[in-house]
Amino acid sequence: MNVFDLIKDSRKEIAVGVIADIINAALCVAASLCLSSVLKAAMQGNWRNCTVYILLNGILYLIASAFEYLFTYEKNRVREHGLNKYRTLVSGEIENAKSQFNADKYISSLNNDSVQVDDAITTVFSLIDAFAFTVFGIIGLVYLHWSILLGSVLIVLATAFSARILQPLSRKNEQRRSTALETFYGRISDLLNGYHVFHAYNQKPVLNDLLTNRSKEFESNRRIINNRMKQYELIPVIISLLGQCGLMLLTVYLADKQFISISNLLAVGNLSGMFNNYVGVFFSEIVKVDGYNAIINEKCHSFEKQKLQAEQFDSCDIHIHDLFYSFPDKEVLKDLTLDIAEGSKNLIIGPSGCGKSTLLNVLAGNLTDYHGDVFVGDKNLKNITDYSIHDIVGYIQQSAYVFADSTRHNIDLYRLCPDDEVKEACRKSLVTEFCDETKLDDSVKSSELSGGQKQRIALAREFVSDHKIILFDESLNALDPVMTEQILNYILSLPQTVIMVSHKYTEEMKTRFDQIIELH
Repeated sequence: MNVFDLIKDSRKEIAVGVIADIINAALCVAASLCLSSVLKAAMQGNWRNCTVYILLNGILYLIASAFEYLFTYEKNRVREHGLNKYRTLVSGEIENAKSQFNADKYISSLNNDSVQVDDAITTVFSLIDAFAFTVFGIIGLVYLHWSILLGSVLIVLATAFSARILQPLSRKNEQRRSTALETFYGRISDLLNGYHVFHAYNQKPVLNDLLTNRSKEFESNRRIINNRMKQYELIPVIISLLGQCGLMLLTVYLADKQFISISNLLAVGNLSGMFNNYVGVFFSEIVKVDGYNAIINEKCHSFEKQKLQAEQFDSCDIHIHDLFYSFPDKEVLKDLTLDIAEGSKNLIIGPSGCGKSTLLNVLAGNLTDYHGDVFVGDKNLKNITDYSIHDIVGYIQQSAYVFADSTRHNIDLYRLCPDDEVKEACRKSLVTEFCDETKLDDSVKSSELSGGQKQRIALAREFVSDHKIILFDESLNALDPVMTEQILNYILSLPQTVIMVSHKYTEEMKTRFDQIIELH
């Protein structure tokens, strides 16, 4: 994998950019050659032709500037496509990740590594630009081999003044860039904070698609900002070119007054400067591209996606044998042996810190560094992928996650569940108490929801899934007693295996479960 692999799907944009750059180089050389005609007419005293050639020189440079802008426009499009392709590769890290995901590393890959990829793509276009101007510079110098000296005076005051005037516009444009970047990273951070939810419901490819779409929106906005910046950059260039035309007129005036002797020095100067500059750029860019390719190949190799496929279980009976788990400072599970029948309702109780949540995390595949054996049907959890576990095990944690999108998408995780199923889940989880069924597509913000409202959304998210085993970790704690009773009745009526952890239970509540698992 190298930079050329990232941009090979943009052949059309590259072709248009190359053609535009060739025309730009040809026009610039033609404008330089036009100086010979200017000086020749001046030396002959033909001021009319001299003026015409000076104006032609300016027109050629103006047209060349338009093609330079087209070249930059296509370059920015290729950068957009290449960066989107790279970020799609980076997202493979999401699908390959286990229960814990390093969001900082992912954002760093998007930010820092993407800058390198962007520089690499830009370098490729600098290489194209240098090659075109080098070739046409050689052609121009060969044509003007009889020129003997270089003489040119550059006009800088008008250019510097125009650049100062454009500074506020440039700062405003950079503010747009900063805002776009901040919004982009804010949106992906919001999604990545809910990684564990997408992971638990085997919807990591959906998270991948969402991040890719956010990236495309960002790159589209950045392309517009970059094009606007190029317009600002071209204005001083055009003023400088017009200033050169004025310098030519001044040179003609001085020649007419016989203050100086004119030959084809300016044309030679322009072309020799062009040649020397772009030859150096050409070879330096070749070295840079080679270095970038090594970096890109190393990065992209680590993002190759694993094939995800769920294994089949012969049953959903759970068998735990001699389970042992400890934290560095405390032992929480010791020699636990337990059988849980498929479809049964189980309540786990015990004092704080006895390992209730730890047991659920083992069953959910979030903890794997335990001793002992945990079987679901004929499969040992240590020998299967977390993707297979999440295909049959749902886990609702005490702290529910809600991301900034519609209530519907928070529930179905973009799986396009049937509308009647989503509404039924909302009714059973009492989401309809705070969100009318007609407003499921309205956006919600986590900061505007209470803990109980978030828990109800998490419950609805589980109710539209088809897990065979559902784990509830203090999932009803933030609800009032009436709501708790209503939702508990529905949970206990489900055909799936239910394993619930709760410290808010009564003796009457215990009688409604098939098995009470008391940990110490």
